[in-house]
Amino acid sequence: MAAIPQKSAHTQAAYRSDTLRDFSASPRLLLLAAMALVAGSAGAFAAFLLLKLIALFTNLAYLQRLSFDPIHLIGDHLPLWTVSAASSSA
Repeated sequence: MAAIPQKSAHTQAAYRSDTLRDFSASPRLLLLAAMALVAGSAGAFAAFLLLKLIALFTNLAYLQRLSFDPIHLIGDHLPLWTVSAASSSA
């Protein structure tokens, strides 16, 4: 079995310093950045849409009104069925 030739430490250091100096980017990096921009924008839009849907269904369930405005339930006297609805979903 033949021995695999080993590079000296000096040769390895010179090779490493030559290869690590390249800070150029290929045009594919622009494509990757565009894909990230689309994915991030879609995620932000989905989060906004989910917040609006949560507000809508909260308004429908607790106040029986059709509205996308967020509500604050602090200080409101909710009916007794809301306790059973919250505990049954957990």
